[in-house]
Amino acid sequence: MRHVAFALFATLAFLPAQEPEPATARPTTAPEVVVESVGPDGWRMRLGPTNLGSLLASEKGRALWQPLLQPLQQAWRGAVGGEDAYAASVARWTGYSGQVRVGVWIDPGSRMGDVHSRVVGVVLHGDGHTDLEGLAADLRQTLYRNMPGEWGEQELGGTRYRIRAGDGEQAFDPIVADDRVRLLLVSDGDPAGALADFAPFAAAAPAALRPDSPAMTTHIDMPRIMPVIVKNEGSDGAMLTALGFESLGRSVATVGTAGPRLHLSTTQSFTGAARGMFAALLPAATAPSDLVDLVPKDAALWRVGRLDLRILFESVIDAIIAGGHGKREEIDKGMREEAGLDVAPDLLAHMTDEVMFSLGEAPADGADADEWMPDRTDWMLVWKLRDAAKFAASLEQVLKRARPFLSREVTNEDGEVKYHRYGNMLGYDLWLTTGNGLFGIAGGRDAEDNLVALQQRAAGKAEKGHAPRAEDFALLQRWLPANAYGRGFGRPSWLTAGPTELWIEIWQELMPLPPGTWPDTGADEDTRAAIRTLLREHQLDRVHTATGQEQGAWTFSLYW
Repeated sequence: MRHVAFALFATLAFLPAQEPEPATARPTTAPEVVVESVGPDGWRMRLGPTNLGSLLASEKGRALWQPLLQPLQQAWRGAVGGEDAYAASVARWTGYSGQVRVGVWIDPGSRMGDVHSRVVGVVLHGDGHTDLEGLAADLRQTLYRNMPGEWGEQELGGTRYRIRAGDGEQAFDPIVADDRVRLLLVSDGDPAGALADFAPFAAAAPAALRPDSPAMTTHIDMPRIMPVIVKNEGSDGAMLTALGFESLGRSVATVGTAGPRLHLSTTQSFTGAARGMFAALLPAATAPSDLVDLVPKDAALWRVGRLDLRILFESVIDAIIAGGHGKREEIDKGMREEAGLDVAPDLLAHMTDEVMFSLGEAPADGADADEWMPDRTDWMLVWKLRDAAKFAASLEQVLKRARPFLSREVTNEDGEVKYHRYGNMLGYDLWLTTGNGLFGIAGGRDAEDNLVALQQRAAGKAEKGHAPRAEDFALLQRWLPANAYGRGFGRPSWLTAGPTELWIEIWQELMPLPPGTWPDTGADEDTRAAIRTLLREHQLDRVHTATGQEQGAWTFSLYW
């Protein structure tokens, strides 16, 4: 269904099809995934006033993004059949602002990391001026040119439907009725059951979207999805339960605005207290950590939040035991022999869940200015400690047993603060520090200097690092999650330091591109410099993030 969904509408979920199964009787169900959005003109109305909208509409911005659309435009021309039809289709779709709803019914045979859809239903609501018959005709032409198979008629529930079938997939001919276009895609071999599921979803009358509502909201019914996946995983399902996956409640993700900024948000709730590793990743915190004052001023990317390593460690051990891969006594004994102590109570228990990560700008050294050098890029990971002395003593004991993977090569001391350089089998040096109630790990070209500067800020011997940037979050106060305890910052230009091919591969996994639409991976430095300049001109050279929780629901927000 992937190739059909992409050509039909950009907001469809890209879920791989599977071979048809024999039709079986089943009760009518609601979709596990629901996407609520608006047509392209609705997106323009919402995002046009933002900094991103001004960039895309600018002359320089158009010069950058329009060439990337040419392969898609050419495919569109071929789908609708000629230049005149293409012009009319573009006018229809770019002017369409009605509500769009997509329902995705998950295949009950899905497994972790391999989730399939059995049905995808799309409803395009009328907006009072767009020709819905024209939209349906465009969809019909797209199906004809992009989906292999033949059209045929089939009677279902006393009504005859025109269905295109082929390659294990079936698509109902788009229907216009009740001021809406309805499109149904099926990959489970049961069109009657799919139609029965889709009918109430298609007939629903959702509340009208406000002009300031999100451009897109996605609801995922994790309490229905996860038990199915856990069951299909067999013996490994017990591990997923121990890790907390069955505690996942409903997930909601939105694309909207926060004043002049693009605002991406995702909220995750939980169904019970046994959250496994999620209790470590999303603790019940309500206040930000003062580690924010220790972030280097020149960090290109940083994040201050919460991560409880002890809970994470224990949930992983619980999962190993639940999966039948060992017994508690055996695992504890083996770790004591390897580490020389009980890792959770003797080491991790002395760490708080307050953590900070920072990443410096990628170095540019003469002829290598365009080359990404991860081994020289500075980074730092820092935890606050409950009991620094006990932690340092336990860490020393563990590191002595880490040879030959980690070997101490240098130790420098400044009063009670210690700095150690460790070489490893990968040829990448790590620096570690303990002191002033902190444990820090750093890598990169200036790793030791960065840890020294960190400890000086913590001891009050140097100016605090990041505090002035708190003003940026004051401007976002209205849109911050409740009880925001996690903060972050990044420069989008940092992403251009990595290999272009890496980001293309990530994008291809999230949003598969049709053949011929790959971006140019050989963009020269002049083009990259033009993009960085354009981002600065439109105040898009910084991204802020925030995490908060209220009544057992955690929200992560990104502001650009």
